[in-house]
Amino acid sequence: MARDLGELPPTVRYFDEYEEKVRSIISSEMKWAVSANGMTAHFRFSTLSNEEAIILKHFALNRLHKNAVTASKIVRTIIATWPHQANLLRLASENAHEAIAYLRTDFFAASRTISDSGYFSSGKALIAFLCEMEIGGWGPSFSNILRSISSPVELSKHRTVRDGSAIISFEEERRIVGHFDDLNAELIHGNPAAVPTEYLRDACILFWNYAHGVRPIQIANRDISHVRLRSQDDGNPIVHLTFRYAKQRGTAKSMEQTRKMKRDWTPMMSEWLKRRSTLNQLTDFDRPNSLFGVSPNEITQIVAAKTEGLTGVRRVPYDLRHSAAQRKADAGCSRVELAEFLMHHDIDTADAYIEMSPTQAEKINQALGLSPLFQAIDESVRARSVNLEQLHNLPEDMQIGGAPHGHTIVGIGGCSIGQSFCTKTPALACYGCGKFMYLRDAEVHRAVRGSVQEIVHEFVNAGRSDRVSPAYMQLRDVLENIDAIVEELDPAEPENAE
Repeated sequence: MARDLGELPPTVRYFDEYEEKVRSIISSEMKWAVSANGMTAHFRFSTLSNEEAIILKHFALNRLHKNAVTASKIVRTIIATWPHQANLLRLASENAHEAIAYLRTDFFAASRTISDSGYFSSGKALIAFLCEMEIGGWGPSFSNILRSISSPVELSKHRTVRDGSAIISFEEERRIVGHFDDLNAELIHGNPAAVPTEYLRDACILFWNYAHGVRPIQIANRDISHVRLRSQDDGNPIVHLTFRYAKQRGTAKSMEQTRKMKRDWTPMMSEWLKRRSTLNQLTDFDRPNSLFGVSPNEITQIVAAKTEGLTGVRRVPYDLRHSAAQRKADAGCSRVELAEFLMHHDIDTADAYIEMSPTQAEKINQALGLSPLFQAIDESVRARSVNLEQLHNLPEDMQIGGAPHGHTIVGIGGCSIGQSFCTKTPALACYGCGKFMYLRDAEVHRAVRGSVQEIVHEFVNAGRSDRVSPAYMQLRDVLENIDAIVEELDPAEPENAE
């Protein structure tokens, strides 16, 4: 299998999103140092056999080209749980079907004894790589099988959005907003020098995460050159910050988006930029040109500590990101607008927020109301009656028709839910039903009344005229309801005698 993968390139190159630079590794080395997210991970291949090391190096190269952060986690997990991974790889090189069976059974069962929760998904990723490369008998058909195998650790995408645990409460939001208001009031009307520099920096970091839902990596990799500040004579300065799309591949890495800071809160950003220029960036910052001088992991810790101090609830940056997206959905943003706000190329990622938004449900109802078809239906339902034109404009399933006891009854009105959803006998059962929208034509209902009377006579002639039987009582109710409709449409109609 190692031979099928071919020779490794002498130098492995990958993109470091945090430093925003291409890094390189000598592929022949048995210890790779991978820099990602402001941290360095070490892949030690020396404990593996030569063939195993070649396969895993090819896998690491493949993952690094996709995303250095996830590659770092997956490869380290595979090496850390190698005894189990080695068995899976050995079977994969011998027989694909046996490897799938092992993945479903023993490999799955080992999750109970392995503390690293990512070991199962990492093993699946290794097999998926073989499918992608189409070596050792693996191919696209096995990719579909792999996707059907669930992990022992159930991780539903956007689960915390759907169950609401990732969405901050109104009280949390009120305290965060109050913090920004108070801090900026102090900077404008109080004593700016009394505000600690670190406190100021943390507030600015919290703002970009809270207000714009920006990821830690996107905040941490901003340089001073990415911010624009324009002073204004008529009030607070204007602040713009340009962010790079994160977790993108290929040419998408160069995509950027500029965001504007809420003007009421720009004094804190302006003050931070002044303070930043007085700091020793070579010693105090993780990168000399960094806007805030902290790594993605430090930003996660800052947001967690800040939210806990302000609200009593410890929140991670992704909670604030989800909350920002949910606010946009509640404000009526479309899927495309929401994906753009999140800086995603896949608009399907917006669905979870829109599904949870009561505002979006209201907008859907309003959109249906704008449709001439649904306007007609809505008006008819409210009036509980239709004219001939409205009846013809209803969907076919909502136009009532039937042949009870061989008597054809059509054109009497419409059903607000549709006949296919009705469990009752069409036509006759409609009279007296709250979902019935009767046709405003007395002659039509007189004709139906005549048909029902004929059915009653058939019951009498057949000797089934027991006046307390359910069928006979239903027919009596139908006749009474028809009489009421005819009388309403034509008050001059004499009372019908039985």
